[in-house]
Amino acid sequence: MAFNLLNNIINESLIATNQISNACIVSTTELKMKAKTPNIYIKPDEIIKIKNAFDDPKTVREEGSVIELMDIQYSAVRADSRSLYAKSESKGGLLAVKTKLYYIIAIYDKQQQPGIAVEAIERLGKYIYINNIFIHI
Repeated sequence: MAFNLLNNIINESLIATNQISNACIVSTTELKMKAKTPNIYIKPDEIIKIKNAFDDPKTVREEGSVIELMDIQYSAVRADSRSLYAKSESKGGLLAVKTKLYYIIAIYDKQQQPGIAVEAIERLGKYIYINNIFIHI
């Protein structure tokens, strides 16, 4: 039931914008996927790299780190303790937002608008953070 609720949140907040192609929600403590769209497959080591980027955003910014997700390499554009933006010249971009309990990760395709995608994921992250949403699965 809870998995379906988080999936509904992803679909209504992110996918419904038509500017995000895939997304997932990952627990910050367990580092396990709690909800996802059908075509997103993130390996455990990729989740750890995203966690590490949030833990040490200065290094990500200074080194222009590459983050690999679903066999696509994304170059970091922005990194701080709450948001991570990265892009691929040929594929689109990767966005991630950290809340108290979750990483919200989204991918947009090259033909989609990054600004709208960023606005959608940031709005969802803020909503979950402010309302302290926790769904136990």
